[in-house]
Amino acid sequence: MNNRYILLVAYFIFFTLGESFSQSKELKTADKYFNQFNYTKAVEKYLKLISENKSTYYATNKIAECYSHLQDPEKAIEWYLKAIKFPDFDYHIYYNLAQELKKVKDYEAAHDYMQKYLELSGIKPHEYDYPLNNYIRLLKEDSMRYEIYRIRINSKFSEFGPVTYDNKLIFCSNRPRRTLVSRDDVMTNQQFFSLYEAQIISLNELKDPKIFANNLKSKLNTGPVSFNRDQNLMYVTRNDAKNKKGSSNLDIYTSKFSKGKWSKNLERIPLQHSGYSIAHPSLSRDGKKLYFSSNMPGGYGGMDIYVCDNKNGFLSSPENLGPEINTPGNEVFPYIANDGRLYFSSDGLQGLGGLDIFFVLPTEDSFSYPFNMGYPVNTADDDFSFFLNEDKRTGYLASNREGGKGEDDIYAFRIIKQLDYCLLVGTVVDESTNKSVNNAQIVIKNKKGLVVYKLVSDPNGGFSIYLKKDRDYFFSCRKKLYKQLNGKFTEVQMMGKNILQIELSLQPK
Repeated sequence: MNNRYILLVAYFIFFTLGESFSQSKELKTADKYFNQFNYTKAVEKYLKLISENKSTYYATNKIAECYSHLQDPEKAIEWYLKAIKFPDFDYHIYYNLAQELKKVKDYEAAHDYMQKYLELSGIKPHEYDYPLNNYIRLLKEDSMRYEIYRIRINSKFSEFGPVTYDNKLIFCSNRPRRTLVSRDDVMTNQQFFSLYEAQIISLNELKDPKIFANNLKSKLNTGPVSFNRDQNLMYVTRNDAKNKKGSSNLDIYTSKFSKGKWSKNLERIPLQHSGYSIAHPSLSRDGKKLYFSSNMPGGYGGMDIYVCDNKNGFLSSPENLGPEINTPGNEVFPYIANDGRLYFSSDGLQGLGGLDIFFVLPTEDSFSYPFNMGYPVNTADDDFSFFLNEDKRTGYLASNREGGKGEDDIYAFRIIKQLDYCLLVGTVVDESTNKSVNNAQIVIKNKKGLVVYKLVSDPNGGFSIYLKKDRDYFFSCRKKLYKQLNGKFTEVQMMGKNILQIELSLQPK
Protein backbone atom coordinates (compact mmCIF):
# COMPACT_ATOMS: atom_id res chain seq x y z
CA MET A 1 0.00 0.00 0.00
CA ASN A 2 2.68 2.48 0.96
CA ASN A 3 4.64 1.61 -2.18
CA ARG A 4 1.86 2.87 -4.37
CA TYR A 5 1.50 6.03 -2.29
CA ILE A 6 5.16 6.77 -2.79
CA LEU A 7 4.79 6.26 -6.52
CA LEU A 8 1.80 8.56 -6.59
CA VAL A 9 3.78 11.44 -5.26
CA ALA A 10 4.71 10.44 -1.82
CA TYR A 11 2.95 12.58 -1.34
CA PHE A 12 -0.62 12.35 -0.62
CA ILE A 13 -0.70 15.70 0.98
CA PHE A 14 -1.98 15.97 4.50
CA PHE A 15 -2.68 19.24 6.20
CA THR A 16 0.83 19.34 7.59
CA LEU A 17 1.41 21.74 10.43
CA GLY A 18 4.46 23.82 11.21
CA GLU A 19 5.70 25.67 14.24
CA SER A 20 7.64 28.91 14.38
CA PHE A 21 10.79 27.69 16.09
CA SER A 22 14.35 26.96 15.14
CA GLN A 23 14.53 23.22 14.77
CA SER A 24 16.61 21.23 17.19
CA LYS A 25 18.94 18.53 15.94
CA GLU A 26 16.53 15.87 17.23
CA LEU A 27 13.58 17.41 15.41
CA LYS A 28 15.56 17.74 12.19
CA THR A 29 16.41 14.05 12.44
CA ALA A 30 12.76 13.09 12.98
CA ASP A 31 11.63 15.23 10.04
CA LYS A 32 14.39 13.77 7.89
CA TYR A 33 13.05 10.26 8.46
CA PHE A 34 9.51 11.50 7.78
CA ASN A 35 10.52 13.15 4.51
CA GLN A 36 12.35 9.97 3.50
CA PHE A 37 9.08 8.04 4.09
CA ASN A 38 10.67 6.01 6.88
CA TYR A 39 7.62 6.53 9.06
CA THR A 40 8.41 3.82 11.59
CA LYS A 41 11.76 5.40 12.41
CA ALA A 42 10.18 8.86 12.40
CA VAL A 43 7.64 7.77 15.03
CA GLU A 44 10.50 6.67 17.29
CA LYS A 45 12.17 10.06 17.02
CA TYR A 46 8.95 12.05 17.52
CA LEU A 47 8.09 9.95 20.59
CA LYS A 48 11.52 10.72 22.00
CA LEU A 49 10.89 14.45 21.51
CA ILE A 50 7.56 14.16 23.36
CA SER A 51 9.21 12.27 26.23
CA GLU A 52 11.66 15.19 26.52
CA ASN A 53 8.77 17.68 26.37
CA LYS A 54 10.09 19.18 23.15
CA SER A 55 7.83 20.36 20.29
CA THR A 56 5.05 18.20 21.71
CA TYR A 57 2.19 19.56 19.60
CA TYR A 58 4.13 19.33 16.34
CA ALA A 59 5.45 15.86 17.17
CA THR A 60 2.00 14.62 18.20
CA ASN A 61 0.49 15.64 14.88
CA LYS A 62 3.41 14.19 12.91
CA ILE A 63 3.02 10.85 14.70
CA ALA A 64 -0.63 10.81 13.60
CA GLU A 65 0.44 11.49 10.02
CA CYS A 66 3.04 8.72 10.22
CA TYR A 67 0.45 6.17 11.31
CA SER A 68 -1.86 7.30 8.53
CA HIS A 69 0.91 6.71 5.99
CA LEU A 70 1.56 3.33 7.62
CA GLN A 71 -2.10 2.42 7.08
CA ASP A 72 -2.82 2.15 10.79
CA PRO A 73 -5.97 4.30 11.13
CA GLU A 74 -6.62 3.28 14.75
CA LYS A 75 -3.24 4.66 15.83
CA ALA A 76 -3.67 7.72 13.60
CA ILE A 77 -7.03 8.45 15.25
CA GLU A 78 -5.49 8.05 18.71
CA TRP A 79 -2.81 10.65 17.97
CA TYR A 80 -5.06 13.09 16.12
CA LEU A 81 -7.37 13.05 19.14
CA LYS A 82 -4.37 13.95 21.29
CA ALA A 83 -3.43 16.76 18.89
CA ILE A 84 -6.82 18.48 19.13
CA LYS A 85 -6.48 18.70 22.92
CA PHE A 86 -3.71 21.26 22.53
CA PRO A 87 -4.75 24.92 22.81
CA ASP A 88 -4.86 26.78 19.50
CA PHE A 89 -4.47 23.60 17.43
CA ASP A 90 -4.90 23.94 13.68
CA TYR A 91 -8.49 23.16 12.70
CA HIS A 92 -7.26 21.26 9.62
CA ILE A 93 -6.60 18.35 11.97
CA TYR A 94 -10.38 17.84 12.06
CA TYR A 95 -10.23 17.03 8.34
CA ASN A 96 -7.44 14.48 8.74
CA LEU A 97 -9.21 12.93 11.74
CA ALA A 98 -12.46 12.58 9.80
CA GLN A 99 -10.62 10.80 6.97
CA GLU A 100 -9.13 8.26 9.37
CA LEU A 101 -12.46 7.65 11.08
CA LYS A 102 -14.05 6.77 7.75
CA LYS A 103 -11.38 4.11 7.23
CA VAL A 104 -12.59 2.31 10.37
CA LYS A 105 -16.24 2.90 9.36
CA ASP A 106 -16.99 5.20 12.28
CA TYR A 107 -19.10 7.36 10.00
CA GLU A 108 -20.99 9.20 12.72
CA ALA A 109 -17.82 10.53 14.35
CA ALA A 110 -16.31 11.21 10.92
CA HIS A 111 -19.33 13.34 10.02
CA ASP A 112 -19.10 15.31 13.27
CA TYR A 113 -15.42 16.17 12.82
CA MET A 114 -15.86 16.97 9.14
CA GLN A 115 -18.67 19.37 10.03
CA LYS A 116 -16.34 21.10 12.50
CA TYR A 117 -13.73 21.45 9.77
CA LEU A 118 -16.26 22.74 7.23
CA GLU A 119 -17.66 25.31 9.67
CA LEU A 120 -14.20 26.70 10.38
CA SER A 121 -12.99 26.57 6.77
CA GLY A 122 -16.10 28.08 5.20
CA ILE A 123 -16.25 25.23 2.68
CA LYS A 124 -19.68 23.64 2.19
CA PRO A 125 -19.84 20.96 -0.54
CA HIS A 126 -23.38 19.82 -1.34
CA GLU A 127 -22.73 16.21 -0.35
CA TYR A 128 -22.12 17.23 3.27
CA ASP A 129 -25.62 18.59 3.76
CA TYR A 130 -26.88 15.52 5.62
CA PRO A 131 -25.46 12.92 8.02
CA LEU A 132 -22.69 10.71 6.69
CA ASN A 133 -24.51 7.56 7.80
CA ASN A 134 -27.40 8.48 5.48
CA TYR A 135 -24.98 9.17 2.64
CA ILE A 136 -23.32 5.76 3.16
CA ARG A 137 -26.72 4.07 3.04
CA LEU A 138 -27.45 5.83 -0.24
CA LEU A 139 -24.12 4.70 -1.70
CA LYS A 140 -24.87 1.10 -0.78
CA GLU A 141 -28.26 1.28 -2.52
CA ASP A 142 -26.41 0.72 -5.78
CA SER A 143 -24.70 -2.51 -4.75
CA MET A 144 -26.66 -4.53 -7.32
CA ARG A 145 -25.41 -2.37 -10.20
CA TYR A 146 -21.98 -4.00 -10.29
CA GLU A 147 -20.29 -7.35 -10.12
CA ILE A 148 -16.66 -7.48 -8.96
CA TYR A 149 -14.33 -10.34 -9.88
CA ARG A 150 -10.93 -11.39 -8.56
CA ILE A 151 -8.33 -12.09 -11.23
CA ARG A 152 -5.30 -14.35 -10.90
CA ILE A 153 -2.58 -11.96 -12.11
CA ASN A 154 -2.22 -10.39 -8.65
CA SER A 155 0.77 -11.08 -6.41
CA LYS A 156 1.52 -10.51 -2.73
CA PHE A 157 2.99 -7.18 -3.78
CA SER A 158 1.17 -4.27 -5.43
CA GLU A 159 -0.65 -4.15 -8.78
CA PHE A 160 -2.57 -1.14 -10.10
CA GLY A 161 -3.05 1.15 -13.11
CA PRO A 162 -4.83 -1.31 -15.47
CA VAL A 163 -5.42 -0.36 -19.13
CA THR A 164 -5.99 -2.51 -22.19
CA TYR A 165 -3.75 -2.61 -25.25
CA ASP A 166 -3.77 -5.09 -28.15
CA ASN A 167 -6.05 -7.49 -26.21
CA LYS A 168 -3.68 -7.37 -23.25
CA LEU A 169 -4.02 -5.90 -19.80
CA ILE A 170 -1.15 -3.52 -19.07
CA PHE A 171 -0.53 -2.68 -15.41
CA CYS A 172 2.09 -1.61 -12.85
CA SER A 173 3.61 -3.96 -10.31
CA ASN A 174 6.54 -4.00 -7.91
CA ARG A 175 6.74 -7.79 -7.84
CA PRO A 176 10.33 -9.09 -7.87
CA ARG A 177 11.89 -9.34 -11.31
CA ARG A 178 14.43 -11.92 -12.37
CA THR A 179 17.38 -9.70 -13.25
CA LEU A 180 21.14 -9.88 -12.82
CA VAL A 181 21.04 -6.69 -10.78
CA SER A 182 18.18 -6.07 -8.35
CA ARG A 183 17.37 -2.41 -7.77
CA ASP A 184 15.24 -1.77 -4.74
CA ASP A 185 13.51 1.38 -3.64
CA VAL A 186 15.36 2.41 -0.49
CA MET A 187 12.13 3.94 0.80
CA THR A 188 10.23 0.65 0.74
CA ASN A 189 12.95 -2.03 0.53
CA GLN A 190 10.99 -3.45 -2.39
CA GLN A 191 11.59 -3.32 -6.10
CA PHE A 192 10.56 -0.34 -8.18
CA PHE A 193 7.36 -0.48 -10.20
CA SER A 194 7.55 -1.79 -13.75
CA LEU A 195 5.00 -2.32 -16.51
CA TYR A 196 3.57 -5.79 -17.05
CA GLU A 197 1.24 -7.31 -19.64
CA ALA A 198 -1.21 -10.21 -19.41
CA GLN A 199 -3.04 -11.66 -22.40
CA ILE A 200 -6.81 -11.35 -21.97
CA ILE A 201 -8.76 -14.58 -22.50
CA SER A 202 -11.99 -13.24 -21.01
CA LEU A 203 -12.85 -10.41 -18.64
CA ASN A 204 -11.61 -12.17 -15.51
CA GLU A 205 -9.39 -14.82 -17.07
CA LEU A 206 -5.91 -13.74 -18.10
CA LYS A 207 -2.64 -15.49 -18.87
CA ASP A 208 0.39 -15.20 -16.62
CA PRO A 209 1.92 -11.71 -16.67
CA LYS A 210 5.26 -10.82 -18.19
CA ILE A 211 7.25 -7.62 -18.56
CA PHE A 212 5.71 -5.19 -21.07
CA ALA A 213 8.03 -3.40 -23.51
CA ASN A 214 11.23 -4.67 -21.95
CA ASN A 215 13.27 -1.75 -23.31
CA LEU A 216 11.20 0.69 -21.22
CA LYS A 217 12.53 -0.67 -17.95
CA SER A 218 13.89 2.06 -15.70
CA LYS A 219 16.10 2.34 -12.64
CA LEU A 220 13.12 4.04 -10.96
CA ASN A 221 9.33 3.66 -10.96
CA THR A 222 7.47 3.40 -14.28
CA GLY A 223 3.71 3.64 -14.84
CA PRO A 224 0.78 4.00 -15.05
CA VAL A 225 0.21 4.61 -18.78
CA SER A 226 -2.35 5.82 -21.31
CA PHE A 227 -2.50 5.02 -25.03
CA ASN A 228 -3.83 7.04 -27.93
CA ARG A 229 -6.68 5.67 -30.07
CA ASP A 230 -4.32 4.18 -32.67
CA GLN A 231 -2.26 2.61 -29.88
CA ASN A 232 1.00 3.86 -31.35
CA LEU A 233 1.66 6.57 -28.76
CA MET A 234 1.96 5.94 -25.05
CA TYR A 235 1.96 8.45 -22.20
CA VAL A 236 3.78 7.04 -19.19
CA THR A 237 4.38 8.25 -15.63
CA ARG A 238 7.96 7.92 -14.46
CA ASN A 239 10.12 9.14 -11.60
CA ASP A 240 12.69 11.78 -12.43
CA ALA A 241 16.26 11.30 -11.30
CA LYS A 242 16.80 12.42 -7.73
CA ASN A 243 17.61 16.08 -7.23
CA LYS A 244 20.25 17.56 -4.93
CA LYS A 245 17.91 17.21 -1.95
CA GLY A 246 17.59 13.48 -2.57
CA SER A 247 13.92 13.64 -3.60
CA SER A 248 12.36 12.62 -6.89
CA ASN A 249 9.24 13.97 -8.54
CA LEU A 250 6.97 12.30 -11.06
CA ASP A 251 6.74 13.36 -14.68
CA ILE A 252 4.93 12.24 -17.83
CA TYR A 253 6.82 11.03 -20.89
CA THR A 254 5.82 9.71 -24.29
CA SER A 255 7.01 6.68 -26.24
CA LYS A 256 6.21 5.95 -29.89
CA PHE A 257 5.59 2.52 -31.38
CA SER A 258 7.67 1.96 -34.49
CA LYS A 259 9.07 -1.07 -36.28
CA GLY A 260 7.42 -3.45 -33.84
CA LYS A 261 8.63 -1.93 -30.59
CA TRP A 262 8.23 1.03 -28.26
CA SER A 263 10.92 3.70 -28.43
CA LYS A 264 13.44 3.38 -25.63
CA ASN A 265 14.26 7.08 -25.53
CA LEU A 266 11.24 8.67 -23.91
CA GLU A 267 10.36 12.30 -24.46
CA ARG A 268 9.17 14.44 -21.59
CA ILE A 269 5.86 16.12 -22.41
CA PRO A 270 6.38 19.83 -23.20
CA LEU A 271 5.27 21.32 -19.88
CA GLN A 272 7.77 23.52 -18.12
CA HIS A 273 7.72 22.80 -14.40
CA SER A 274 10.03 22.31 -11.48
CA GLY A 275 9.70 21.18 -7.88
CA TYR A 276 6.41 19.31 -8.20
CA SER A 277 4.94 16.23 -9.84
CA ILE A 278 2.65 15.54 -12.77
CA ALA A 279 1.35 12.00 -13.09
CA HIS A 280 -1.43 9.59 -14.09
CA PRO A 281 -2.02 10.66 -17.73
CA SER A 282 -5.26 10.00 -19.57
CA LEU A 283 -5.65 11.03 -23.21
CA SER A 284 -9.12 11.64 -24.65
CA ARG A 285 -10.21 9.42 -27.53
CA ASP A 286 -9.82 12.21 -30.08
CA GLY A 287 -6.39 13.05 -28.68
CA LYS A 288 -7.32 16.67 -28.05
CA LYS A 289 -7.28 16.63 -24.23
CA LEU A 290 -4.67 15.31 -21.82
CA TYR A 291 -5.79 14.90 -18.21
CA PHE A 292 -3.39 14.30 -15.33
CA SER A 293 -2.85 14.78 -11.58
CA SER A 294 -0.42 17.23 -10.08
CA ASN A 295 0.56 18.90 -6.83
CA MET A 296 1.65 22.04 -8.67
CA PRO A 297 1.30 25.34 -6.81
CA GLY A 298 -2.05 27.11 -6.94
CA GLY A 299 -4.22 24.04 -6.53
CA TYR A 300 -7.02 23.39 -4.06
CA GLY A 301 -5.37 20.65 -2.02
CA GLY A 302 -2.73 17.96 -2.30
CA MET A 303 -3.02 16.41 -5.76
CA ASP A 304 -5.48 18.09 -8.15
CA ILE A 305 -6.71 17.11 -11.62
CA TYR A 306 -5.67 19.26 -14.57
CA VAL A 307 -6.28 19.24 -18.30
CA CYS A 308 -4.25 20.52 -21.26
CA ASP A 309 -5.36 21.03 -24.84
CA ASN A 310 -3.23 18.87 -27.11
CA LYS A 311 -2.58 20.26 -30.60
CA ASN A 312 -0.20 18.15 -32.65
CA GLY A 313 1.88 17.36 -29.57
CA PHE A 314 1.94 20.92 -28.28
CA LEU A 315 0.22 21.33 -24.92
CA SER A 316 -1.60 24.39 -23.62
CA SER A 317 -1.02 25.65 -20.10
CA PRO A 318 -2.56 23.28 -17.55
CA GLU A 319 -6.08 24.18 -16.44
CA ASN A 320 -7.21 23.16 -12.97
CA LEU A 321 -10.66 21.52 -13.13
CA GLY A 322 -11.83 23.70 -10.26
CA PRO A 323 -13.23 23.35 -6.75
CA GLU A 324 -16.29 21.31 -7.77
CA ILE A 325 -13.89 18.44 -8.57
CA ASN A 326 -10.70 19.24 -6.68
CA THR A 327 -10.81 19.41 -2.87
CA PRO A 328 -8.50 20.11 0.08
CA GLY A 329 -7.64 16.39 -0.17
CA ASN A 330 -6.28 14.49 -3.17
CA GLU A 331 -7.77 13.81 -6.60
CA VAL A 332 -5.78 11.26 -8.58
CA PHE A 333 -5.90 8.73 -11.44
CA PRO A 334 -8.13 10.61 -13.90
CA TYR A 335 -9.54 8.50 -16.72
CA ILE A 336 -11.47 10.10 -19.57
CA ALA A 337 -13.91 7.61 -21.10
CA ASN A 338 -14.98 7.57 -24.73
CA ASP A 339 -18.39 9.04 -23.87
CA GLY A 340 -16.79 12.07 -22.20
CA ARG A 341 -17.28 10.97 -18.60
CA LEU A 342 -14.27 11.68 -16.44
CA TYR A 343 -13.54 9.11 -13.74
CA PHE A 344 -11.08 9.75 -10.91
CA SER A 345 -10.34 8.85 -7.30
CA SER A 346 -10.61 11.22 -4.35
CA ASP A 347 -10.09 11.11 -0.62
CA GLY A 348 -11.48 14.63 -0.20
CA LEU A 349 -14.99 14.11 -1.53
CA GLN A 350 -17.56 12.40 0.65
CA GLY A 351 -17.18 8.64 0.37
CA LEU A 352 -16.97 5.26 2.05
CA GLY A 353 -13.37 5.80 3.19
CA GLY A 354 -9.87 6.21 1.78
CA LEU A 355 -9.88 6.81 -1.95
CA ASP A 356 -13.28 6.43 -3.63
CA ILE A 357 -13.94 6.36 -7.37
CA PHE A 358 -16.11 9.18 -8.75
CA PHE A 359 -17.19 10.39 -12.17
CA VAL A 360 -18.38 13.67 -13.63
CA LEU A 361 -20.61 14.16 -16.65
CA PRO A 362 -19.59 16.43 -19.55
CA THR A 363 -21.55 19.67 -19.83
CA GLU A 364 -21.49 22.39 -22.48
CA ASP A 365 -18.44 24.13 -21.07
CA SER A 366 -17.15 21.92 -18.26
CA PHE A 367 -18.31 19.01 -16.07
CA SER A 368 -21.08 18.29 -13.58
CA TYR A 369 -20.29 17.95 -9.90
CA PRO A 370 -18.89 14.51 -8.94
CA PHE A 371 -20.94 11.37 -8.38
CA ASN A 372 -19.72 8.57 -6.15
CA MET A 373 -19.94 5.19 -7.92
CA GLY A 374 -21.10 3.50 -4.73
CA TYR A 375 -20.51 0.06 -3.29
CA PRO A 376 -18.99 -2.41 -4.27
CA VAL A 377 -16.88 -0.39 -6.71
CA ASN A 378 -15.95 1.61 -3.60
CA THR A 379 -15.21 0.31 -0.13
CA ALA A 380 -13.87 1.68 3.16
CA ASP A 381 -10.37 1.12 1.73
CA ASP A 382 -8.60 2.70 -1.25
CA ASP A 383 -10.26 2.18 -4.64
CA PHE A 384 -8.60 3.76 -7.64
CA SER A 385 -7.24 3.57 -11.22
CA PHE A 386 -10.59 2.88 -12.88
CA PHE A 387 -10.58 1.75 -16.53
CA LEU A 388 -13.58 1.06 -18.79
CA ASN A 389 -13.48 -1.25 -21.80
CA GLU A 390 -14.83 -0.34 -25.24
CA ASP A 391 -18.15 -2.08 -24.46
CA LYS A 392 -18.77 0.51 -21.67
CA ARG A 393 -19.99 -2.34 -19.46
CA THR A 394 -16.81 -4.00 -18.24
CA GLY A 395 -13.43 -2.89 -17.03
CA TYR A 396 -10.82 -3.00 -14.29
CA LEU A 397 -9.93 -1.13 -11.11
CA ALA A 398 -7.42 -1.41 -8.28
CA SER A 399 -8.07 -1.62 -4.56
CA ASN A 400 -6.48 -2.59 -1.28
CA ARG A 401 -9.84 -3.86 0.03
CA GLU A 402 -10.10 -6.74 2.45
CA GLY A 403 -9.71 -10.20 0.97
CA GLY A 404 -7.09 -9.24 -1.57
CA LYS A 405 -3.92 -11.15 -2.34
CA GLY A 406 -1.42 -8.33 -1.98
CA GLU A 407 -1.04 -4.71 -0.96
CA ASP A 408 -3.06 -3.45 -3.94
CA ASP A 409 -4.88 -5.81 -6.29
CA ILE A 410 -6.54 -5.41 -9.67
CA TYR A 411 -10.18 -6.47 -9.97
CA ALA A 412 -12.41 -6.90 -12.98
CA PHE A 413 -15.93 -5.50 -12.91
CA ARG A 414 -19.14 -5.72 -14.87
CA ILE A 415 -21.81 -3.01 -14.89
CA ILE A 416 -25.21 -4.65 -14.57
CA LYS A 417 -27.14 -1.39 -14.63
CA GLN A 418 -25.49 1.88 -15.62
CA LEU A 419 -25.48 4.69 -13.07
CA ASP A 420 -27.13 7.48 -15.06
CA TYR A 421 -28.30 10.93 -14.03
CA CYS A 422 -30.83 13.49 -15.21
CA LEU A 423 -30.35 17.19 -14.46
CA LEU A 424 -33.56 18.47 -12.89
CA VAL A 425 -33.88 22.21 -13.57
CA GLY A 426 -36.77 23.73 -11.65
CA THR A 427 -38.43 26.99 -10.79
CA VAL A 428 -40.62 27.77 -7.78
CA VAL A 429 -43.45 30.22 -8.54
CA ASP A 430 -46.42 31.79 -6.82
CA GLU A 431 -49.50 30.01 -8.15
CA SER A 432 -51.66 33.17 -8.11
CA THR A 433 -49.17 35.66 -9.61
CA ASN A 434 -46.80 33.32 -11.44
CA LYS A 435 -43.91 35.30 -9.95
CA SER A 436 -40.78 33.49 -8.80
CA VAL A 437 -40.46 32.51 -5.14
CA ASN A 438 -37.00 32.67 -3.60
CA ASN A 439 -35.71 30.91 -0.48
CA ALA A 440 -38.24 28.09 -0.82
CA GLN A 441 -37.10 24.95 1.03
CA ILE A 442 -37.09 21.81 -1.15
CA VAL A 443 -36.48 18.40 0.40
CA ILE A 444 -36.08 15.34 -1.84
CA LYS A 445 -36.41 11.81 -0.45
CA ASN A 446 -36.11 8.34 -1.92
CA LYS A 447 -38.73 5.58 -1.68
CA LYS A 448 -37.42 4.56 1.75
CA GLY A 449 -37.97 8.06 3.10
CA LEU A 450 -34.25 8.81 3.30
CA VAL A 451 -33.36 12.43 2.58
CA VAL A 452 -31.36 12.59 -0.64
CA TYR A 453 -31.05 16.36 -1.12
CA LYS A 454 -31.98 19.61 0.57
CA LEU A 455 -32.24 22.66 -1.68
CA VAL A 456 -33.13 26.34 -1.44
CA SER A 457 -34.50 28.25 -4.43
CA ASP A 458 -32.28 31.11 -5.61
CA PRO A 459 -33.34 34.81 -5.98
CA ASN A 460 -35.04 33.92 -9.28
CA GLY A 461 -36.85 30.94 -7.77
CA GLY A 462 -34.53 28.52 -9.52
CA PHE A 463 -32.92 25.30 -8.37
CA SER A 464 -31.17 22.39 -10.03
CA ILE A 465 -30.07 18.94 -8.97
CA TYR A 466 -28.95 15.69 -10.57
CA LEU A 467 -31.15 12.67 -9.86
CA LYS A 468 -30.69 9.04 -10.80
CA LYS A 469 -32.82 8.30 -13.85
CA ASP A 470 -33.99 4.88 -12.69
CA ARG A 471 -35.41 6.00 -9.35
CA ASP A 472 -38.64 7.61 -8.13
CA TYR A 473 -38.27 10.51 -5.69
CA PHE A 474 -40.68 12.30 -3.38
CA PHE A 475 -40.34 15.99 -2.68
CA SER A 476 -41.78 18.67 -0.45
CA CYS A 477 -41.55 22.39 -1.14
CA ARG A 478 -42.37 24.94 1.56
CA LYS A 479 -42.10 28.59 2.47
CA LYS A 480 -43.75 30.82 5.02
CA LEU A 481 -47.15 32.17 3.94
CA TYR A 482 -47.54 29.31 1.43
CA LYS A 483 -49.12 25.89 1.66
CA GLN A 484 -46.63 23.02 1.52
CA LEU A 485 -46.43 21.38 -1.90
CA ASN A 486 -45.82 17.62 -2.03
CA GLY A 487 -45.09 15.72 -5.19
CA LYS A 488 -43.03 13.16 -7.05
CA PHE A 489 -40.24 13.05 -9.63
CA THR A 490 -40.57 9.75 -11.46
CA GLU A 491 -38.37 7.39 -13.43
CA VAL A 492 -40.82 7.76 -16.35
CA GLN A 493 -40.30 11.55 -16.38
CA MET A 494 -36.50 11.28 -16.39
CA MET A 495 -35.83 8.22 -18.51
CA GLY A 496 -34.20 9.08 -21.83
CA LYS A 497 -33.61 12.69 -20.81
CA ASN A 498 -30.44 14.45 -19.76
CA ILE A 499 -32.33 17.56 -18.61
CA LEU A 500 -35.84 17.79 -17.18
CA GLN A 501 -37.48 21.21 -16.81
CA ILE A 502 -40.09 21.47 -14.06
CA GLU A 503 -42.14 24.16 -12.32
CA LEU A 504 -43.34 24.00 -8.72
CA SER A 505 -46.33 26.22 -7.98
CA LEU A 506 -46.91 27.24 -4.37
CA GLN A 507 -50.41 28.22 -3.27
CA PRO A 508 -50.63 31.22 -0.89
CA LYS A 509 -52.30 30.50 2.46
